[in-house]
Amino acid sequence: MTKVQLEELREVIHPAGKLESRAEHWAGRLYMRSLSLRVTRLMLGTRVSPNQITTVMVFAGVLSGVALVVPGLGGAVLSVLFMQLYLLLDCVDGEVARWRRQFSPLGVYLDRLGAYLADAAVMVGMGIRAAELGLNLYLVAGLAAAIGVLLLKSSSDLVHVARSDSGMQKATDQSV
Repeated sequence: MTKVQLEELREVIHPAGKLESRAEHWAGRLYMRSLSLRVTRLMLGTRVSPNQITTVMVFAGVLSGVALVVPGLGGAVLSVLFMQLYLLLDCVDGEVARWRRQFSPLGVYLDRLGAYLADAAVMVGMGIRAAELGLNLYLVAGLAAAIGVLLLKSSSDLVHVARSDSGMQKATDQSV
């Protein structure tokens, strides 16, 4: 398989207005899209699907929050590295999907769910890290339950978002 030229790839995966979009993360504008272009080109030479990339992205985001529980500077550095991997893969999954024209409601759903899970994990990790002097287990249990409820509700909402963003009709009781 011939390697795609970066300019040709950029035209497809970074369409006009992509970097200026309000939905684009500041890291994407600053440096991540330049890096992701090269990683995407490497991924195109594999059989890895966009949804598989998204799944790894979700784990990287959650591990960013988990790493915050590791005491000292090492935990913070590990968290930053996992978050950078999360942001990189969040670019790469969509770029591979655009190049291969592999779009699906599941892909939209996984991407959105990943953002919810990563953000929640980082918040919980920061809370635990901030409570280094003492940990009220009831407070932690309450926060975890609250996040669980929010994630469950968000998960249900994401089904509708994924269908809509993929051009499908609104879900009815008969279609789900």
